[in-house]
Amino acid sequence: MKKIYKTILTVTALSAFTMALPSPAPAQVIKGFELKHSQNYNRRAPGLKKPGENQVVIFSEEPFFKKVTMMKLDPPLSVRERVDRLLYGINTDVPPEYDHYGYEIRRYMSTVGNPKGITDPQYLETQLKNIKSALIILEYWGKALEKEIDEIEAVIQERGDTGSTRSTFRYNRALVKAFLVETRSWIENNRMLLEMLQDLGPKGYSYNEENGYIGFLNKEDLQQFVAIYESKMKALRQMRDYLPFQMMIY
Repeated sequence: MKKIYKTILTVTALSAFTMALPSPAPAQVIKGFELKHSQNYNRRAPGLKKPGENQVVIFSEEPFFKKVTMMKLDPPLSVRERVDRLLYGINTDVPPEYDHYGYEIRRYMSTVGNPKGITDPQYLETQLKNIKSALIILEYWGKALEKEIDEIEAVIQERGDTGSTRSTFRYNRALVKAFLVETRSWIENNRMLLEMLQDLGPKGYSYNEENGYIGFLNKEDLQQFVAIYESKMKALRQMRDYLPFQMMIY
């Protein structure tokens, strides 16, 4: 008889805790994986919390993103405004119709990681296509930001600015670079998790919605799942430090 190494997917209720960043909604519950197998291997994957905290603010439901007609902002009136706009959609929340890249990334990624369809090959294929779309959008966003950063830097150097505009530009430039790296990590870890399940195929694992168990035929697959999942959760915690992405739950 084959041993089945199991991972249980649970919803754990937690109380509210005020995080350092602004909370977009009242505290509800946290979704997480409780990872187990039949040889008493028992560990909990990291939740969405900071070290030393046992409570967290998080959305309990998948955010919904409808398609919107994109619009252009009026041209910036100053170099300082151009500098501030570098963080639009990153650390500054803007209406969806003006958030050309970030909103679409969140829309494509909003359901990626939902366990309800992970045994359906078509579901995995659809979600991997969503991930591919998100990566393409991120690539265009990165190029647009790089171009804007180069142009702003040229203007600042030409004008010889040495005050707050230059300082703010340097800070925003560093934040943009960190954001692009962390966003790619988040998307890529989701991709690796789904590709692992896709490569295993329906015969390599199973999921029971009633009791919340996902079972693997061998321990190595379970360990690989745990490693990728933990990396994904770390990347998700980083993404939730950016205000527009605080509602993401996978």
